[in-house]
Amino acid sequence: MKILRPGIVGGLSVAAMLTAALIGIFFFAWRAAGLPFVPFDTFDWQTRVLPGRIIAFGIGSMVTVIRALKLGPTSTTAKTAEQAMAIAEMFIAGLVGGFVVFLILRTARRLHGFVIGLALGVVFGVPAVLVTLHASETISVGPGAGAVWVLGAFLVWGAVLGQAEQRLIGIEKTTGAAADAAVRRIDRRRFLVQIGGTAAVITVAGAVVGELGEARRREAVMMSNGESMRWSAIHPPPNANAAVRPAPGTRLEVTPLERHYRIDINTIPPKIDERR
Repeated sequence: MKILRPGIVGGLSVAAMLTAALIGIFFFAWRAAGLPFVPFDTFDWQTRVLPGRIIAFGIGSMVTVIRALKLGPTSTTAKTAEQAMAIAEMFIAGLVGGFVVFLILRTARRLHGFVIGLALGVVFGVPAVLVTLHASETISVGPGAGAVWVLGAFLVWGAVLGQAEQRLIGIEKTTGAAADAAVRRIDRRRFLVQIGGTAAVITVAGAVVGELGEARRREAVMMSNGESMRWSAIHPPPNANAAVRPAPGTRLEVTPLERHYRIDINTIPPKIDERR
């Protein structure tokens, strides 16, 4: 186990870093070019094929936790939790898939990492393309362009992952004295730092640039629509001067807006065209 442990940790680390980078690239492409964001689309598709009782139980449990821990407004907090679960789901799937590739390459060393990685990209990419073509809620471009982008991104991710893990296995193959073991540790650490640095730059850049682009879009919408202010902030409710007042302990006839919340099974809130 001591011999296997460093290699296993290294394989998991490579899969985790490259999967995080892939998610960052998907996020940037979604915000900047309207290409599909696979984690959200996949999560939304799953909520439509799972039994209704499971969905209802999940939503009820989420509301209970949010209220018990006082995490914030129910609707926005629940939406953030759903989005986090969607991203975590893809991250864990990429981690498991990358680790399987690592074990295959370590067991059958005659196989080429590039080919095995491409196979992993196909396994992940083809279902994602089908979801993109039939159930994408994040895509703003044509379905053909979205499908090509998704499949291409997964293929590149898989190929890079396979080659990186084969390189890591190549470092582990060296045998010899204790001095050689120390050299292997240094080479392995240096390689993981290089992969981690590159993946971190891609992940952070994709997230930051993508979010900045979305912030500019929201600011432009705000400026075009004027100052955002609720009607109720400067007007009394319709029943403010009503002769009949609600009895203590009973509900108000007009529920304050801040007490309303909406929860659905979509990771992206629906957009309502106010002109219609």
